[in-house]
Amino acid sequence: MDPTTIALLATGLSLGQAPAETAADIRFVNKRTLSIPVQSNPARVKELKEVGLFISRDRGGMYESHQTIKPLDTSFTLNAKEDGEYWVQVQEVLTNGTRVPENPREIPPAEKLVIDTTVPKVSFTAADFTDGEVRLEWKIDDKHPADATTKVFYMPSGADPKEAKVWREAPPGSIRKRTARFKPEFAGPIIVQVATADLAGNVGAENRELGGKPAISNSLPKDNGPLPLPKDNPFAGIPNPVDAIVPKSPLPVSPPVAPPPLAAAPLVDSSKPIAMGSGLATQPSVQPAAATTPEPANVQYSRSARFDLAYTLDGGPSGVARTDLYVTRDDGRSWVRWSAHDGRETPLKIVLDQRFNKEVEGDYGFALVPVSGAGLSDGAPTAGATPELKVRVDLTAPIIKVYQPTADPANKNALVLNWEAADRNFGKECIAIEYAEDPRGTWKSVSGDAAKLENTGTYSWQPPLTLATPKVYLRFTAWDLAGNKSEVVTPNPILVDLQKPKARIQGIAPSIGR
Repeated sequence: MDPTTIALLATGLSLGQAPAETAADIRFVNKRTLSIPVQSNPARVKELKEVGLFISRDRGGMYESHQTIKPLDTSFTLNAKEDGEYWVQVQEVLTNGTRVPENPREIPPAEKLVIDTTVPKVSFTAADFTDGEVRLEWKIDDKHPADATTKVFYMPSGADPKEAKVWREAPPGSIRKRTARFKPEFAGPIIVQVATADLAGNVGAENRELGGKPAISNSLPKDNGPLPLPKDNPFAGIPNPVDAIVPKSPLPVSPPVAPPPLAAAPLVDSSKPIAMGSGLATQPSVQPAAATTPEPANVQYSRSARFDLAYTLDGGPSGVARTDLYVTRDDGRSWVRWSAHDGRETPLKIVLDQRFNKEVEGDYGFALVPVSGAGLSDGAPTAGATPELKVRVDLTAPIIKVYQPTADPANKNALVLNWEAADRNFGKECIAIEYAEDPRGTWKSVSGDAAKLENTGTYSWQPPLTLATPKVYLRFTAWDLAGNKSEVVTPNPILVDLQKPKARIQGIAPSIGR
């Protein structure tokens, strides 16, 4: 017998964040009322008496009946009384009294949910604005924090915080763990805001005035609570702490977004991601730049702040006493002596994540200055000197959102696969899409010999006729030029059914019992 299938509303999935299960096991949502679409096999509706929804609060140890619906009903309603972990299971009751499954504990749960409606609490532990530089430290009180989503914004003190255009975001790389250090564009007093989201999509923020005490706009919250987020903020689509109207961000860098409660939820909602996540680098640490990148030919990418630098030396009779490494972060306009190495070290061990380097990610230019045994050298590079080598350090893996596939209007035999992928250092062909009928089995490319695709966001896929089942899992992989890799697998199989039902009238049927 085919069991009843269950599909929760398309909530965001954050890979690598589940406390005990694998990444694809748990969904985080920030609503206590959820509409759960359910679809029974039409050929078996006559055999069904009812369908029951069971809930476990102890990870499958005991299930309790939550709701019973009729065979033709299309959804359950889950009303959770409190936050926490919920395992969801469905049971069919047939007209002959048979229950499938007989005990909900017999098979894995249809869904594992963590309901979290608590907004993260952000508190400053240090905040300073001196010598033109802002230094911040903060703590986050939340059961399921997502520090990777944290952003820092600032604006001139006294400006109207409801005007999104006055906000600025702290420069890339200025945030490290739960600290930030940057030089704002404004010289006068400013208001800073630290905003973050948790895995369920709840957004919290805290603001602080720095650098003086000018008149603050009356629209600033009296309790020093969250300010409206800046325009094009990374939390677009997530409820704002102060309900400000914020346009949607084009970059999929927000944490999972839980759906609002709906009275009648559609079975498929293609506007919300069905899977989302980021990964870790798995490629060699330094990769030559791809030919498609606009950078000069001598740029290389590194996914590590530590790597070896190959070089050669031409010394005189006295040999080489040491080799000085000079670094520029502004394309040669200024140089600093980074480290000194003896004349016999080869290759040079480059260490960029030193304590004085507050912004590890970004561009570096390198120059070597050997010093002879007699103390002679060409001296430090002068301002404007061209670096011998440029390296872009990228420690951040791409972020991927996967959306529900849709029918291809141009090809009745094809599905359009939909996704969003974001990274600051993508090459031309950086996406791979694969399918498998069992996620533990063999994965096959949807694009045949073209293993990698451009990051267009859509791909028309014609499923093979040899599929053993009408359901497949999809795996999306993204690489950046530094070798960082992210991988997302759809948590539930995708139904591959491109046939439109048709009805044919055969005439008037004889009446029975009239």
